[in-house]
Amino acid sequence: MSKLFVIEGKAESWQEALQLTANRLLEEGCVKDDFYECCKKREEEYPTGLTENCPVAIPHTTKDHVKEQAISATSSNVLPNG
Repeated sequence: MSKLFVIEGKAESWQEALQLTANRLLEEGCVKDDFYECCKKREEEYPTGLTENCPVAIPHTTKDHVKEQAISATSSNVLPNG
């Protein structure tokens, strides 16, 4: 079964928001050490963010960087301009 986490904090950029998420997933033992860098690289090459009318992104990487299935969510308060 997947774990579910709600990420709290404040980010000034999408990279900081992604780092908050990756840190929590790492702390919980769900991802490997390189998870953040791999997600960041993928986002730079092919962003998962939708339009401003639907401000949602689903950053992810391949299963090679994951130890255990998990889903994390952030509120708009975490994100820049949120």
